[in-house]
Amino acid sequence: MFRQYIESTNVKSETFSIKALIDNTVSKIKQDFENEDIELNIQNDIQNLVIGDSFRIKAVLSQLIGSAIINSIKNCKIAINVNQNSKILQFTVQNTCLSISKEKLQRINAELENQDLEIYRELGEGLAFIKHLTHQIKGSLRVTEQSNYITFLFEVPIPYKLGSKYEKRKVSKK
Repeated sequence: MFRQYIESTNVKSETFSIKALIDNTVSKIKQDFENEDIELNIQNDIQNLVIGDSFRIKAVLSQLIGSAIINSIKNCKIAINVNQNSKILQFTVQNTCLSISKEKLQRINAELENQDLEIYRELGEGLAFIKHLTHQIKGSLRVTEQSNYITFLFEVPIPYKLGSKYEKRKVSKK
């Protein structure tokens, strides 16, 4: 039902607090999966107020974290890292207990990169949905494997970021 709803809405750019979005998303997931070891790391100098589609960014982030948790085993650690480089927001979701063969990883990334693909052999339904949302907001999605753990890398362009003066002025009006 959620997927049908989100697919029926148009991409919408709005001003939002990326830190609040991340905190709310991770807090909700921690409540749902309270026995999981979930670690959140946000770059110190990340721009807080940005313009973009917060609904889809939150949906992709939630789906990636949920997938990492569901596919993990006991005593795994899920690490979520958020960085900003120029006008790109970069989210990484790492699962320290999952590993994947290089061949399968190459096939998954080939399917993630092919925007015209309609039938997926390697992507599950969840990852295919995440790919769809990512492409709607002109982002990118890749999977890497290092030192026996899998990392999902989700990057989304933020067309414009608001400066700290605007942020302070906006906060003082509330």
